[in-house]
Amino acid sequence: MIQFNQQPEVPHTYRIALHAIIKKIMSDLIKQYYMSYEDHACDQECSVSDLPPAEEVAKTSDVTRRSFLKTTGFSFAALMTACSKTPVQKAIPFLIQPEEVLPGKATWYASTSFACEAGCSVHVKNRDGRPIKLEGNPHHPITQGGLCSQCQASLLELYDSTRLFDPVLYRQSSTWDAVDSHVVKELRKIKGKGKEIVFLTGTVSSPSLNFAIKKFKKKFKTVSHVQMDEISYGAILDAHKQNYGKRILPKYRFDKADLIVSIDADFLGSWVSPIQFTKDFRKNRDLNAKHISKLIQVESRMSITGGKADERIALSPSEMVLFVKDLDAFIRGKKGSNAKAKELAKALKHHQGKSLVVSGINDINVQLLINRINHTLRNVGRTLDIQKPSKQFAGSDSDVQSLFQKMKNGSVGALLVADVNPIYALPNGIEFGSAMDSLDLTVSFSDKNNETTEHCKVIAPQLHGLESWNDSEQVSGLLSMTQPVIHPFGKNRSIRKSISSWSGIQTDERDLVRNYWKKIFQSRVKSGKTFARFWNELVHDGFAKISPEKLNLTTFQNRKPNLSTSKIDGLELVLFSSSQLGNGRHAENPWLQELPDPITKVTWDNTASLSPKTAEKYNLKKGDIIQVKSNGSSMDLPVLLQPGQRNNTIAIALGYGRKGTERFHEVGPDWLEKKSTVAKGETVGTNASPFISETNGFQYSGMVATISKVGESYDLAMTQTYHTLSNPENTSPAIMPVRPFVQETTFEEYKKDPSSGKHHGHPVTTMWKDDHPYDGHHWGMAFDLSACTGCSSCIIGCQVENNVPVVGKDEVHRKRDMAWLRLDRYYSGEGEDIDVSFQAMMCQHCDNAPCEPVCPVLATVHSSEGLNQQVYNRCVGTRFCANNCPYKVRRFNWFEYAREDVMENMVLNPDVTVRSRGVMEKCSMCVQRIQEAKFEAKRLGIPLKDGNIKLACEQSCPADAITFGDLNDPESRISKINKDERHYHVLEDLNVLPTVGYLTQVKNRDKSDQTNGGHHG
Repeated sequence: MIQFNQQPEVPHTYRIALHAIIKKIMSDLIKQYYMSYEDHACDQECSVSDLPPAEEVAKTSDVTRRSFLKTTGFSFAALMTACSKTPVQKAIPFLIQPEEVLPGKATWYASTSFACEAGCSVHVKNRDGRPIKLEGNPHHPITQGGLCSQCQASLLELYDSTRLFDPVLYRQSSTWDAVDSHVVKELRKIKGKGKEIVFLTGTVSSPSLNFAIKKFKKKFKTVSHVQMDEISYGAILDAHKQNYGKRILPKYRFDKADLIVSIDADFLGSWVSPIQFTKDFRKNRDLNAKHISKLIQVESRMSITGGKADERIALSPSEMVLFVKDLDAFIRGKKGSNAKAKELAKALKHHQGKSLVVSGINDINVQLLINRINHTLRNVGRTLDIQKPSKQFAGSDSDVQSLFQKMKNGSVGALLVADVNPIYALPNGIEFGSAMDSLDLTVSFSDKNNETTEHCKVIAPQLHGLESWNDSEQVSGLLSMTQPVIHPFGKNRSIRKSISSWSGIQTDERDLVRNYWKKIFQSRVKSGKTFARFWNELVHDGFAKISPEKLNLTTFQNRKPNLSTSKIDGLELVLFSSSQLGNGRHAENPWLQELPDPITKVTWDNTASLSPKTAEKYNLKKGDIIQVKSNGSSMDLPVLLQPGQRNNTIAIALGYGRKGTERFHEVGPDWLEKKSTVAKGETVGTNASPFISETNGFQYSGMVATISKVGESYDLAMTQTYHTLSNPENTSPAIMPVRPFVQETTFEEYKKDPSSGKHHGHPVTTMWKDDHPYDGHHWGMAFDLSACTGCSSCIIGCQVENNVPVVGKDEVHRKRDMAWLRLDRYYSGEGEDIDVSFQAMMCQHCDNAPCEPVCPVLATVHSSEGLNQQVYNRCVGTRFCANNCPYKVRRFNWFEYAREDVMENMVLNPDVTVRSRGVMEKCSMCVQRIQEAKFEAKRLGIPLKDGNIKLACEQSCPADAITFGDLNDPESRISKINKDERHYHVLEDLNVLPTVGYLTQVKNRDKSDQTNGGHHG
């Protein structure tokens, strides 16, 4: 008989005391990770002995025989109700089926997304004539297949029944003939009076739309075009005009920089073009190279880029200005006072021509210094390109401020507003609206009612991006094309079509774009192709390279900035755009509202973030309501304690408090204890735009603020402090604490020992090794923690692909969110010196899955290809599987989450079952995509090749952090990654044999402070 060693019984009190002593000793030796500040503070202050033993809990339980039988009877009744017959739904086939449409077969179109100013190239998946998925175009030279969460989620807005589907004249639904006649008549009157006609737009990157605007100007003579960015980059543009003679936004080359210094620029999260920058940043982080780039982030709040930085410096906004001033002085050999700036200047000079300094501070004086630093370091033409600049932002703060003054003094007669919401985004939005009311003609091109449309006499609703023809040149020399992939739902038309009609040009949507490019084809396209071939390839590929426009820039002209030389005493305000909502244009999108912020993990709200030390100073805790006063405005916001944030700063996200979010009052299931996501008539979050300062353009940081406690408390819906991974107590080592889930090292240590940072525990012995061989495919995944930025694009990609429902704020607060893939964020360190690690966590598809044997109805089973599968029609909702899952990745449908908006159901993927109440669900590893690829390979008579299958999360990831493939194929990428010395599994000691692995995080630091690295048990 085999004898197993047994540990002697240890009394409960001694065991707890021993555990506490060991934990204290090991915490000094091993780097500690925590998921929230509150839990970390509790770990430091609370004693383990505060937790009663299980037997004491049982004694104090108030569960009686009677209450148990009542609960059991109710559960049985609910189960019988759930077994009612599914209602019959009838499908109506095509009367005349289009040749290119095959039932069950997807068609793909190349197009361009206008969900944000970046204008990413996309492939649109159509099923039965309706778009159901947006994916990045892998052939596009800028975005290279990556896609942000906003772009993917914008698909849902196509099927929004609250869109305007008819033109509106004086708040009444009208016709285009009536609107066109009225607008032209009013424009002629205004032109006759000599008053100005102002066309206020967002940045126009479309060459054909710019051409239409020129025609419109020629027709009505007194027209001026003002461009406004709701999140302004005007200081960068204006600084380049002073230095180089043109308002340009450089094309930043993070792929060519060995040392990157980012000063309040969240370029991996929301600054300028994060997908492009993420792709470029990853190119220079190849761990097989001798050297990798180093990122130093200087900021006040904790951002995505700050979390990914190799070194992070926390400064207040006023301290940052002084830091830039000293950095410039040291680089030019002058004197300064900041020791860290001196050290950094030395490193930058060492990397002349291969360094890059960027700043997100929208102050022209700061940007003049940044330009001088890059010029002195000889970075221009190497790590930033000003000859082929970005055209994603062209707004002018001074032009917008001048427009407001003209409107007030009566010199403006008409205002036409397109792709921008000034009344929401401007700090003086209410006054701007009052000035609009006094104009003779106000026109909005928005397809949704918003703050600005309320002040417009005419609404000429534009088409959704997936319904229209369009073009764009986001980067000089690269043309992107948009084509309609569905017939318009209403009578909307493009902005180009509307102003062309008012200019007397009656041409259809497609020809307005096509005719423009036919006219300038010879001057902009030097490929030797005919126009017909060029046009067809442009529409097919979604993009084409063209000749960039000549800029005739001057040589660098040094300009002396006028900077403040003093630090602000007291609280300083920081306003920022989040990676979910950005400038707020997608605030009515429930997918993005329920997407947790990558850092704070807050959903359905914006907050006033404070450092724990600042919160302690003001006697505040999480959820307390405070009144924030700044720039002559005040508003109430809930407090969030944010580790790593600079003391005496307060950070608030923009993009919330938008009109239209009142509709979310009803989002979520309707039941006895339901709490509304927002109170009736109120908006989701608070609009912080009134806090924006108008000194030297629009300033988003450095404003003096005061706070006072209101006395109320507020429940924040956060996803970080539950679904916690667990290692059962009886499997925990007796002496050594459980290894952290995130494993990391430094590049210096990695080059010496590729396995550094890994925790080599005791090998798990088994009597049944290779007991269940997989003869065919054996699917697996890997996440590279060094690559992952935490952008959350994978979460939205999974949600769109797999019909994951929105549950609302109350259900999230009750720990019932339904996301199949979550992004765990871990902190390490204390005070302002905080490290952040991201770890994607989904079903690990264990080969020895603990969820499978506990299911009484075999609803969770193992496939012949190694997938842990959930059979929905067998599941009776015992939730035993969720209780037995150590990774906490299973989701239970507590209610029916069917969309009340029938139009929104058109976004559902017909290849994935919509789950019903009482059913457990989880990551399926996109089994529908696996099967589709297998069938296609079989149809073509070719073997299934590595890379033929791209999972929704993998395809969306701009950092290429996710790899999927066949573990049985020794030449597959996943097989090679599994043999990498950085590869490890989470909770490997449990011997559940997960097929999802992780690669150790590597940061580029001069010396190791990874106290958890290299431990060998």
